[in-house]
Amino acid sequence: LLEVEEGQDVLDLCCAPGMKLALLARQAAEVSVTGVDISAPRLAAARAIAKRYRLPRARLFLADGTSCTIPRHVLLPRESRVSPIPNFAFWSSSVYRKSPGVLADALYDRVLVDAQCTHDGSIRHLRKLPLDSPEWSQFEVSHLEALYELQLNLLRNGWRHLKPGGILIYST
Repeated sequence: LLEVEEGQDVLDLCCAPGMKLALLARQAAEVSVTGVDISAPRLAAARAIAKRYRLPRARLFLADGTSCTIPRHVLLPRESRVSPIPNFAFWSSSVYRKSPGVLADALYDRVLVDAQCTHDGSIRHLRKLPLDSPEWSQFEVSHLEALYELQLNLLRNGWRHLKPGGILIYST
């Protein structure tokens, strides 16, 4: 649905465990994928997938997707004498670690926000548990209100990173 095309920059604001990012990186040649996740253990899983699939132009950031600003990394021609940018990513593919580049505005051609959900698809499993079981707490009003705020803030930040005319996909 993102209709990723050659040379585009793609941002995934909730990237872990990383398979969506790997698939996006394979959609077209020269695609740059940037993943953000707030969970270090889950981001480590995304890093393992990125390494396993040898994603050529990928960066991963441990950050809060509701408020972070992640600039794009624009590669410069080999003859450029500009120093490489500081490596402040959680992980980046070798092309970004070894090649000169500059940080550009934080606008991306494509943004994916696959936000945390209520996991209501697991109700079938929860029905086996007593109603006072802690697993049912995810459906309490306070939890659902917090989840709504989280999803809304992820979506707002996704829009903030999107270039005019770009495509944003929001899913749960």
